[in-house]
Amino acid sequence: MTDAEKIGPALAAERDARMTRWLAYVEAIKLEVWSLHHHRSLFCQMTDVLFQASGDQTFFLEHYWHLYHERQMIAVRRLVDQDPRTVSMTRLLTELAEHPETMTRTVHLKMWNITDDEHGLWEKEANEAFGRYADGDGYNVDLRQSGATSPSGGQTRSR
Repeated sequence: MTDAEKIGPALAAERDARMTRWLAYVEAIKLEVWSLHHHRSLFCQMTDVLFQASGDQTFFLEHYWHLYHERQMIAVRRLVDQDPRTVSMTRLLTELAEHPETMTRTVHLKMWNITDDEHGLWEKEANEAFGRYADGDGYNVDLRQSGATSPSGGQTRSR
């Protein structure tokens, strides 16, 4: 029996649309985190060059240090923004806590895209990863299992 047959076509379509939106969030978040790491690498390389350069580089170093740190703080702020109009890690986790029925073990395993797993190691890893956040029956994600809290600081709300 398919999920659409179990929960009905309307709920299945709503769940699929939510999952599509979440996957887009994940891609945007991955780019933001990659950018944080990239800028860190550039900052370290640039400061190494400036420290090796002759002459007084204090003015430029202070300016560059300020620009780098300001940019990194803005990026982190974007990742934790609670505004419902933004794409952020906080919004993704909040929606996941509000709709745990969307992230099933089946959906999670499909996301791993396991194609060549002769010994079942990747599938085992995927199941263990899901199991760390699964509800009591092991079918859906339940962020309360991990001790996760809502953006307001309280426990995530129950279903």
